[in-house]
Amino acid sequence: MIRRPARRGMVLAVALATLVAPACVRSERSLGVQTQSGPQEEGEDCLAPLDDADGVVELDLWHALNAKAKTTLEELGAAFNEEQDQVRVSIRSQGTTYGEVLRAYIQGISGGDLPGMLHADAKDLQVLIDTDTLAPAQECFDAEGAEPDVIPSVRSAFTVDGTYWPALPTVSTPVLYYNQSHFTAAGLDPAEPPGTLEEVEATAEELKASGIDRPLALLLANGFVESWVVGAGEEIVNNENGRAGLATESNFDNEATREALAWVKRMVDRGLAQPFSTGGIDQYLALATNASSMVIETSTASTTIAAFLSGEDVDTGGEAPDPDADLTTLTPAAGPFPGLREPGQVQIGGGAFYIPATNEPEVQAAAWAFSRFMASEEGQVTWHTEGSYLPVGVGAAESPAIQEFWASGLAGTMLEVASTQLFEVDPERPGPIVGPKTDYAAAIEAAMGRVAFQGASVDDAVREGQRDIDTALRRYAEDNG
Repeated sequence: MIRRPARRGMVLAVALATLVAPACVRSERSLGVQTQSGPQEEGEDCLAPLDDADGVVELDLWHALNAKAKTTLEELGAAFNEEQDQVRVSIRSQGTTYGEVLRAYIQGISGGDLPGMLHADAKDLQVLIDTDTLAPAQECFDAEGAEPDVIPSVRSAFTVDGTYWPALPTVSTPVLYYNQSHFTAAGLDPAEPPGTLEEVEATAEELKASGIDRPLALLLANGFVESWVVGAGEEIVNNENGRAGLATESNFDNEATREALAWVKRMVDRGLAQPFSTGGIDQYLALATNASSMVIETSTASTTIAAFLSGEDVDTGGEAPDPDADLTTLTPAAGPFPGLREPGQVQIGGGAFYIPATNEPEVQAAAWAFSRFMASEEGQVTWHTEGSYLPVGVGAAESPAIQEFWASGLAGTMLEVASTQLFEVDPERPGPIVGPKTDYAAAIEAAMGRVAFQGASVDDAVREGQRDIDTALRRYAEDNG
């Protein structure tokens, strides 16, 4: 589509299994792909090649979404096909996790078969940039004489070396889901969830005293550590968390990391939390079956939770609900992500739509056209109210349809919490972006696991995490520098 800058070389049970697990493969520095020239001549916008196309342009979109997010994307694709006759988009699933769709993309590079559009993990941005196959959406906005139509925190999250990459971000933030029934039974105010890790610990003590075995179902997710550490003012990797240059050194060994891991260790050792490794649904089952009262998870679950509890048939990506699960005592609500210092200190998660630069200009133009359709007010409302992704357009949250959604129903009330957090994210402090995302994430989660499962000291866990991240960053820099 464009010239590319020089490379820098619940458901509370089953339905929440729809949330993609953090996994990916490393990109190779040189993959021998051919990129096409941009769709616009000097002064033309990125839609111009559609006018010269010979017939309807076929656009394949690869994704790994599930449940409500998947069906929402399919509905948007059908609506787009219905309203115009220049492009026909085909929504093609490549699995059920971000890792699977990234692997398919990397394999497609080797085989010379890439989609016209890709939905991928936001945290895979550096890897995708380093494949030399992406076209930065920044150039389409520049050609139109417009700024990216997203709020500042989202723009900074997807900007690397001053270039904004996605055609459309689809973002989420982590929140605290909790069972209001348990709070009431323990004498706690169900309208006042804990907002810091210290308050979560105190709340868990009250819940445990009321008879809940392990009040917090604690997912050992690297993204939570990122939010705790960056929210407290620290950086996890060098070069401004990888935003000003390729991250080559770890800053994992810092006061905030130690404080967060000490909290994890204390919660598990005192029987206040049941730790769970990433990639499964056990943390959701713990909440759904009353073994736990709280779980920290992504806001993308909200519409799926509401749909499941209302009896809607939900596609859970192959998992099946437990027919014997008693959900009658489950009255879920959402509170802000508990931070080290204050509530809501989150980093932006989720994914984004990207446009590969390897296709013909008219295919790249078709991808841009579909992204603009999804970014419209109607598209943003649909993404949010049906797919759980947060409104990212400037002023999108002021839409009467979104305001009405927040004021009515379980999904809306939970997503308002997540959206409020998003609006308050500091655009000057975007989270880390690294090339070896898989190894980096595994190192952080291993550090959490050492204190949660192995009884290791915080000092040992931090030291080994620092070492493992440094090793991954150095190896990636050598291969991709």
